[in-house]
Amino acid sequence: MQKKKVIGYARISNEDQSHFSIVGQQEEFEEYCFKHNYELLYTFTDEGQSAKDFDRRECKQLEQ
Repeated sequence: MQKKKVIGYARISNEDQSHFSIVGQQEEFEEYCFKHNYELLYTFTDEGQSAKDFDRRECKQLEQ
């Protein structure tokens, strides 16, 4: 069976969310994909970016 191809998007907005690190989110993506037979192609990351602001570099890349 062919793996479904997926991408990830990791983001934290400030130091208050530092326990949700970018690296930690990427590791969660990888583990989830392994367990569910997905192929993780790429993970977009935006660090220090508010969720209220859609003018985020990696978020824009994700939309394309």
